[in-house]
Amino acid sequence: MVAVKKNTKPKKAGAIPSSVSINVQVETLKMPPRTTDYGVWISLSALVLVMGFALSLSGSVAAFADLRAFLIVICGTLAVMGLSFNSKNLTMSLEAIKHHLFEKPETPQMRAKQLMDAAIITRRDGILTFGKIRHKLAKHDPFLLSGVQMVSDGQTAQEIDRLMGQEIDVEIERLQSGIALLRRGAEAAPAMGLIGTLIGLVQMLSKLDDPATIGPAMAVALLTTFYGALLGSAFFAPLAGKLELKAQNLILRMELVIITMLSIVSQENPRKLEQTLNSKLPPSERIDYFKDI
Repeated sequence: MVAVKKNTKPKKAGAIPSSVSINVQVETLKMPPRTTDYGVWISLSALVLVMGFALSLSGSVAAFADLRAFLIVICGTLAVMGLSFNSKNLTMSLEAIKHHLFEKPETPQMRAKQLMDAAIITRRDGILTFGKIRHKLAKHDPFLLSGVQMVSDGQTAQEIDRLMGQEIDVEIERLQSGIALLRRGAEAAPAMGLIGTLIGLVQMLSKLDDPATIGPAMAVALLTTFYGALLGSAFFAPLAGKLELKAQNLILRMELVIITMLSIVSQENPRKLEQTLNSKLPPSERIDYFKDI
């Protein structure tokens, strides 16, 4: 990213250090690719395999399969989730889950280094040159693209801060909707399991005179509890926690973008920007952009 070249010339205040030869160019500025978060799929697959192996040890996996229990718990849970939200919130929730839960985001450290590259380009070549990276951001990051466009259009720091802050608020609302939907599923699944248990017990008690019906009714009663606990505790709750972590990561990366856009507009020294970015980053993610100086 930064090639070091020793130089004895005096440094100018507020400028890029003269001892540094900055090789980053608009043409070589790379955007981290969007990739699938295979960790989520691997974890879900591992859960299925572990549960399947554990059930097979009992001698018969088929004993744990019951269509009635499945319909009560799965379909009932989905119905409750749908009833808990209006169409707008449900759409926002599903979009947040689709775009963030199963996508592997760049780390805050990667975003900070990328933003430092952009700031260096702007400081060295001017804001008009900075605007040339728009095409690189068209499909990568709409939020960063919005910031670049506002800076290139010459908007004030106050306007940039206000407008981009509003975009963060909208994104937070969308993510909270997705988290709430998964949390609702984690609450509804055990409740539907309990309802299924009561249905099975009623069926069993109403036909005690027919021993042949006691077993199937008891199976429904127990399997619905099993399905509900498994769906709520091992599926919806972990996914909600995963989305919360990704939401925190996303909001932090968006805040770093705002800090950088304001720094560029204010024509701050890149060293000061680095310090400001590091103040937002956790210790393990902090950058040392000018480490060789």
